[in-house]
Formats: sequence, C-alpha cells, structure tokens
Amino acid sequence: MPQPRDVYVPGDFANLNGLARDCAAAADADVDFSQFQGVNFVFNTNLDCCSYGGTGSLTLDGGTRGYAMTWLASNVFNALGTIAHEVGHSLGLSHSSGSYGLVYDSRWDVMSASAWHPVPGTVQSVGSHINAYGKRQLGFIPAARDFLASPGTHEIILEKTARPAANGHYLIARIPTPRFGPNQYYTLEVRGIGGYHAGLVGAGVVVHRIGGGGVTPSNVIDPNDDGALLVPGEQFIDGVNGITIRVLERVGDAFRLRLDVAATPQVVVESPLRLYVVTAGADSVITDSARVTLVGMPEGTAWTAGKQMSGPLSVLTAGGTGTAMLRWSVRTSGLAAGQYDQSIRVDAGAFGWVSVQVRVRVLAPSSLTLGVSGPVRRDSIIAGGQRNTFNSVVIGGPGADTTSWTLTTSAPWITMVQGAGVGAASVQYVRNTAGLNPGMYVAELTLRAPGTTLPPLSLLDSLEVLEPVSWQVTHRGATRTTLGQGALPALDSIRVELSGRYGTSAQWYAVQGIGSYYVRPEFPGPVGSGWVRFRRAPADLTPGAHPATIRLYLAADPTQEYDLADTLIVTAAPVGITLSTRVTRDTVRGLSSLSEDSVFVQPTGPGSSSRAWRAMNARALLAFPLSGSMLPSQRTGPNWIRFIRNIADRAPGWHVDTLDFLEANGSVVLAKLIDSLYVAAGPVPTTLAMSVPSRRAELRAGSAVTLDDSVRVIATGDEAAGIAWTASATAAWITLRATAGTGTSPLRWTRSAAALAPGWYVDTIRVKAPSFGARASVIDSLRVYAAPVIAGDAARPPATMGAAYSDTLRLVGGPTGTAQWSLASGALPAGLTLEAASGRVHGIAESSGAFVATARAVIGADTALRELRLSVQEPVLAPTAVIAQLLGGASLNADALRYLDLQGNRNGRLDVGDVRAWRRRQAPALTAAQRAALDTVLGAGGTP
Repeated sequence: MPQPRDVYVPGDFANLNGLARDCAAAADADVDFSQFQGVNFVFNTNLDCCSYGGTGSLTLDGGTRGYAMTWLASNVFNALGTIAHEVGHSLGLSHSSGSYGLVYDSRWDVMSASAWHPVPGTVQSVGSHINAYGKRQLGFIPAARDFLASPGTHEIILEKTARPAANGHYLIARIPTPRFGPNQYYTLEVRGIGGYHAGLVGAGVVVHRIGGGGVTPSNVIDPNDDGALLVPGEQFIDGVNGITIRVLERVGDAFRLRLDVAATPQVVVESPLRLYVVTAGADSVITDSARVTLVGMPEGTAWTAGKQMSGPLSVLTAGGTGTAMLRWSVRTSGLAAGQYDQSIRVDAGAFGWVSVQVRVRVLAPSSLTLGVSGPVRRDSIIAGGQRNTFNSVVIGGPGADTTSWTLTTSAPWITMVQGAGVGAASVQYVRNTAGLNPGMYVAELTLRAPGTTLPPLSLLDSLEVLEPVSWQVTHRGATRTTLGQGALPALDSIRVELSGRYGTSAQWYAVQGIGSYYVRPEFPGPVGSGWVRFRRAPADLTPGAHPATIRLYLAADPTQEYDLADTLIVTAAPVGITLSTRVTRDTVRGLSSLSEDSVFVQPTGPGSSSRAWRAMNARALLAFPLSGSMLPSQRTGPNWIRFIRNIADRAPGWHVDTLDFLEANGSVVLAKLIDSLYVAAGPVPTTLAMSVPSRRAELRAGSAVTLDDSVRVIATGDEAAGIAWTASATAAWITLRATAGTGTSPLRWTRSAAALAPGWYVDTIRVKAPSFGARASVIDSLRVYAAPVIAGDAARPPATMGAAYSDTLRLVGGPTGTAQWSLASGALPAGLTLEAASGRVHGIAESSGAFVATARAVIGADTALRELRLSVQEPVLAPTAVIAQLLGGASLNADALRYLDLQGNRNGRLDVGDVRAWRRRQAPALTAAQRAALDTVLGAGGTP
C-alpha cells in the first residue's frame, strides 16, 4: 500500500474507499477488473474494529463500475465464518437476529453469529448456513420449492436447506402474517443436520419472523437453545394471525408439517422495495415487475394498480385478477443528481391494499463521491443511559481533501459532538435515552456536502431502549489477600448475577477500576450471568494496604457501573529469586543430539520488576543463547532463561550440573537449579503409546447421528519419526477414518448407534508397528440409550381442592444428565406447578374440574412429551361439621378449612361468606333439612 496505516485508519473508523482505491490500484497491472463483479480486499493487519462487506465503485480498466466488495482484516483469517458474513453483505444480505435487541448472536444464520463453532482439529471457526430468507433473496431456492401458504390446512414436507436432496420437497415455507403489518410473514426451514450445522443444538424446524419482531429484517422466534427448534410432537401457535404450525414426523432429512392458516385477507407483493442506481445523464428505461398474490379472498377478486405521486415512474399494469404480475418502468433521462422516491398502490378494495416502494438514486456525473462506512447504525442502551457512537465520512475523487460536509438530524435523543468536517474524517454523536420509555426509536441523519452537486445522503440510526438490568455480585474467594513484594500473581474470581428482563442476554465487561493498577480482570465478560476471573500482581508495590476496585459495566449502558472493592496487603520481603522449578533433566543418545531446557525466574522483594539478575554455571557445561542486546546469561525482572547442555566429550552415564542465580552485580547466590543429563550408550528403543487410555460417549439407539473422536498416537525412540503403524477395531459400530499412520499423529474414528440396541458397548482399538515390535491400544466405550419417555399413565392421581398435592413425573431412557421439565401446551390447575429441575407437580389445587396439559422433558438433545390428564375433586363435608366450625367448634381439619376459604373470599380464614358460597355450590347435593339448618345459621344470604 502506498500510504502508512494511520492514513487509512485515521481514527475509530477505516477509510474503506481509500483502502479499496489504493489496494485495487496496486493490483491493476496484473488484474483485468472488467472481468469481475466482486473484489475481496485482504489486509495483513487489523483495520479499525472490524472487517466489512458492502458495495463500491472503482475506476479501472477503461471505466467506472460498481462491485461487490469486502474489506477483510487479518483477525478474520482463523474465522472463516466472518469472511462468509462479509461476503453476504457484499451480495446485499442484511443482518439477522432475534426479538431481544442484539444483532450478532443468532447461531441460526451466518449473517448474525458468524464464527462461533470451532472446527475440530483446526484453528478455524465457522458459523451455520445463511437462513432460508437469505438463500431465497440470493436465488438459491427455486420457485418450485418455495411454499407460500394460503388460508386453509396444508400438509407439506420440508427438506433441509443445507445440501438438500433432489426429491422435490419444499426448502422454505412462508406464511403471511397480515395482522402484524403489510409484507410481513413467517419462514419455516429445516436446520441442524450435518455439515456446517453440526454445532447447532439439534435438528428440527426453525421459525423466523420476516419484516418485524426485532431490529433486523429476519428475526428468529427463539434464541440459540433448543427452544428455537420445533420437533415432532411440538407446535407453534400465533393466535393474533390465526396460525398453527405442527411438526408431525421426521422423514429422513426432512420433516412433515401441518399448517393451519386462518382466512385473513391480505394483498401480498413479492419484494415490495426496489432500488435503482444510475448516473446523471444516462438515457435509459428500467423495466421491472413483481408478483401480486391475493390471500384469503374469493376466487376472481380484482385489484388495481396506480402510482401515488408524480415522477419518472410509469405503471404498465393497471390491474389484474387473483395472482398476476404487476409491471412498471422508470425513465432516467433528464433526472438530476438526487434521490427520487415513488410508490405504486395495489388495491383490492374492501380486502385491503399494499404499496410497492420504488427508489431511484441518481449519482452526480462528477467523480467526487460522498459516503459513510456504515449507513445503518444500531444500538441497544439501558433506559437512562447514553453512549457515544462513531462513523467515518468517506469522500473520494478530485478535491475530496478540501470538501466540507455536515451531518444533521432532528431526533431529540441524538446530540452531535462532531457533526462537521473537511475531507475523510470521523463523525461522533451521543445517543441519550433520558426521558425515553423502553422501546424502538429510529432517527434519520442527513449528510450533505454544501457547495457541491452531490445529493444529500440519508443515514438511519436505530436505538432500542431496554428495561433496566440490576447487578448482584456474589463473591467467591477473598476480596482481601496478602502477598509479599514481588510475589507471583494470585488468581481469584467473583460471580456476577444479572436480573431483569434482559439480564440473560446482556453483555457486560470487567475493567480495572480506581487505583487498581495491580488488578487485571478478564475482558470482556460473558453474556448474562457469569464469572470474572482476575489476578492480583503486587509487582513493585511498597509494603502496606493497597485498596483497588474492579469495575463492571453493561455494554448497553456503560454508565450503569458496579465497583467491587478489593484490598491487597503487601508485606515486606527480602531480596530473593524464585524459580519455576528447581530440578531439570534430560536423556540423550549419541554425541550429535541437542539438549536444551528453560526455567522461569521471578525476582522477589523491593524493585523486583526492574531488578537485573544473572545465571552462572561454574563448569561452563551449560551455555546461554544470546537474548537481544543483553549478556547471554543476564535478564531483568520476571523472565525466562534458556540454556543448552554441552554434550561433547561426555561419557555414557549421569552428569549433574548446577545453575546459580545472583543479582547482576552481586556475589550472593539467591537460588540454585540442579540439572541432570543422562547420556545413554545404546540406541533408544522405538515405542508406541496413546495420549489417553480410554474414551467414552453416548448415542441414542437407532439414531442417524454419528460421533467423531480421536486420540494421539505417540511414538518415541531413535526412529520415532519414521515408524509406520496400523490400526484396527473389531466392533461394527466403530469406523476408523484411517487405518494407518506414521510417527506421532492422530488416530480418528466415528461411532454409530444406528443398528444398536440400548446398552453398553466396549471395544479396543489397537495400534501396532510389527517391524519395531511396538503396540498400543485405547478402550472405547459407547452407551446406547433408548429415546427418553415420560413413564406412567396419562391419567395422573386425582387432587382434592384445598389439599396438598404431589406427583413426580419420571423420565425413562435418554442420555446421562438431568432433565429440564416444562409444559409444552395446556395448563395445570391453579395452585399447582411443575418444578423444572425435578419434574414434580405439587402445590394446593385452588379450583376443581378436569385439566389437560402436555409435559415436556428435555435432556441433552432429546425431548420427551406426555399428555397429562388431572382431575381436581371437591371434598364432601358434613353440614353439621361446617356449622360447628363456624360457631366456634374445631370439627374440620386444615384442608377442609382451606377448601371452604377457596369457595369464598380467600382471605386465609373461615367466615360466613365462605360458608354461604359453599352452601350455594352444594345446594343440589344437600337435603331439605341440611339446607334449612345451614340457612338458620347463615340467614337469608344462604338461599341460592
């Protein structure tokens, strides 16, 4: 690159146009850019915070052309998923997320969480596939495999979107949600089956809401746990739009679904937002079209189409009947530089209407360009907080360095800090939530270059104001400790609990607080509740008490801080040296071998971090490699020192040497290292060993899922590097991925339980090298478990209203672990709850009747469902006993008193109102004499 890094990254944001221009120019002699539609710019250093994907123009090879572009910093080279994420942006894909205000956390789409899954055996991390909404945008899903649900009941088979089979099954199902708004709908897709989906929590049907429900165009209904998956027996119900989605069964890599869609009339236009970019002076006619679909309307319903404002747009289709094509054209001749917004209204009369938005962006013919590195900004801040945000204004072309610009907005919650500049520079403003209620806020900011023909540029800034999150910090270990001067750092930790609506998804950080120059916490912290691990390093602190803090703050609101106080007591310590080990040793064979070792040296006492020290070997049999400009055997402060053993002229047998450690100018030995070397006379035999003696795993019986595993075969001896070995296993459920290897290398295999019954299976994988007489083995155990089932009858033991009830559900089968219990549908009687950790239904039933609910037990990646039928009976009480109790006697037990109180005002005691309510409810079952006796005590109020 022709310029230093700070020219391209002048502040907090990289100058992407400058990077693209100069990087492309450097390669222009070797690349014909006219033959390409996209360019990946790859850099050998970090840019600002991130890598980027988008579009831009380059004037190369005879013309100015638009390109898909990515700017990839060096910190993504081990994150292939991030590269895919930025390429997605260059192709026009936006972020996806969920309904909880964050953007980069949904593992169901590489356009959200991009590189969260480490690839076994590599240093790479990847994400999952693009979701079905994005694949449909890019044209990867053919129309024949795209199901649009109309009102009624449909039964379809949905195939996996990752490497789908050529069987004609649908790859995406779209269900309109008209009551949420125009052009909003659900997408259904199958995820979690093999390949890049291997790291997901399981296989099933995932639901995204499109056009609403979050801060991005595509939002997963549930987050990263298995709550996002619909598996056979589960259903999703949207009562607002009258939609029920049921997963009936799994069919290979597909799932059979039943969709019940209420007949809500809706006009649907495919891709209702269109953008055309042209250069001023171009004389062209752009023709485009979209499919109009009438949902929930009688057959033959007519619709009309017309433009809603004057401009360069012409509607070519005045109307149609049912599903038909809408066509229009835009003439660009005579249009000055600027932005032209047009709309077409598609109207189905009483059934509703929808608009097609058409935007024409005319660029100035001058080569001067104006832009920003991020035209859309988003953030989430806790109510009451504020946060700065930065962006880069990018100006290119002749005169760019002297072109002035301004950025303005009318949004009251945005305060400009730096809203004007000259040339490429940074803009800064503050988002302030003061006075704002929790919710979504969107502001439009306008970037102008006065005195030029450049059209104003609109930027969108979205702010989600979150409900407050409260801190609760639980200490683990001491918050006060004692260390000597120059001592090694001491580790400690605290537990941070977040509560509140967003407590489970809030990102937080731990940093050094006031006076805490010796406390170094981990950064950043986790999402939701988690641990902060930190170390106290006394270094050169003077003896005495040193108070400090660890400051915790939320990413969504840095002003909400929590300071953890800590005290370090530093005690006086004499000048000394501590070694990481006091004994080193090695074995060599032959005088040509090289033997070296190292030790970590920690000075202690005052000035330990800057004190110079030296190592000395009186016999000169241990040599020290040169380290920088220092003497070979001298270092400063805590440091490693490496030494090489002189093997020449050593006879076979043991040789012992001593390393003395002293101050650089001192003569007193402060520490000693004893080094031993064994020189062997004959060859060292070649042997094989395993890195671990055994492995174990679990799989469900009959499951198509396989489990990979590996160990390392370790070869030692004079000929270890060239030893050839073979591996074998006898069990049919083990498949070796390679049956031979050389030297120290991995041994990998795959387990399958597809043909196994539940039980324990054990096999020995043997490795041998017959020419060396070497062998080793690893024992592999596989527990095959039956699919989990909730045992017992659907009809549960009856409960009595007012009496304590307890019934524990029991799970049979499943993997090792503890099940989490919940209700998949229905409800328990009021007063009864299902404990999530134990499966125990308990409490005091507060109403009588028959109740039906579906219990769900989730253990590992498996889910079990069981319908529960529970009846609550009312106890039979003798009227005489009730009267006696009311008049001051003690003839009823606590359950009966509670039951009567539940009949009336539920105030925790028996009174006349409770008995009157019971008498009215029991009137049909009482005799005339019993009713008369009760009425005598209760008065006229007892008559029903």
